[in-house]
Amino acid sequence: MGWYQYVPPFIGNFPRRFQGTMVPFTGNSSVSYTTPEEILSCCDTGYMLGFRTFVLQGGEDSYYSDETICRIISTVKSKYPDCAVTLSLGEKPYESYKAFKRAGADRYLLRHETASEEHYRQLHPESMILQYRKDSLWKLKEIGYQVGSGFMVAHPTRQLSIS
Repeated sequence: MGWYQYVPPFIGNFPRRFQGTMVPFTGNSSVSYTTPEEILSCCDTGYMLGFRTFVLQGGEDSYYSDETICRIISTVKSKYPDCAVTLSLGEKPYESYKAFKRAGADRYLLRHETASEEHYRQLHPESMILQYRKDSLWKLKEIGYQVGSGFMVAHPTRQLSIS
């Protein structure tokens, strides 16, 4: 039997979009947010279809308060205790990570995109620091999350070289 996850539509804006990516972010594009009720409805549908992992993915967006996110997580976990909730909400304060875990989140995906400080600075605004992101990964693990991470492959500013 295969392992399937369902990614309900969550947040439609990524204000810290990567610098230099193929899709420019102007900061004034139309933003569409899914309501908590719509997210929960999507989870209902996903559950009926056999999905047992729900991924709430929103990147570095702070539209939803921690309380709203916790309410969504706890509702999903109470309705579907046999399901896992994975979060992909970008960098958050330590207390937010703890609150999400207490609400029932099981996993957290926080990509670091690259291990190179130079490349990280090309991808992100000056306010974001690679070491902070790496530290966040350790904090998530310490809290008890199953932690996922990863790096970017084939970014336009990088060259592939095989030795």
